[in-house]
Amino acid sequence: MAYSTATPPRLLTPAIGTAGKQIWEYSTADSDATVKAAGYFSNGDKLGMKAGDIVYVYSTGVPAVYIHFVQTLNAGGSADLNQTPASLT
Repeated sequence: MAYSTATPPRLLTPAIGTAGKQIWEYSTADSDATVKAAGYFSNGDKLGMKAGDIVYVYSTGVPAVYIHFVQTLNAGGSADLNQTPASLT
């Protein structure tokens, strides 16, 4: 299954100030590996995603929740998540 701009991540917490990070939530039947593929969020820039933003990914197929961050915003506007889940320690 591919990402659809009709069901984008939802902004839970906007950044406070220019240095703050935003928190996003995304629910999908896609595997975590699929979501971490390069350019998965094809409209990341239009959504307002920024490098360093936190993204909670709820995988409905497992079910499981993964915590990632936006690693890169690409020239075409897509956003890449980090390849390894963020550590809580």
